Amino acid sequence: MGIKNGQIKVRRTFNEIELTAEDVLEAIEELSYEEKYKLLDELLFKYYKEDKIKK
Repeated sequence: MGIKNGQIKVRRTFNEIELTAEDVLEAIEELSYEEKYKLLDELLFKYYKEDKIKK
């Protein structure tokens, strides 16, 4: 896939989207500090809620 000039190439259907971890990291690098913080907050909320943490 790849990013050029800060733009992600858009594909026609969801099934055609092939994102790699590298693609995601490149996209995150393009985000503002505020957007990176929002993303981190959402990821922490979604994947690390207290009720999901096994003690």
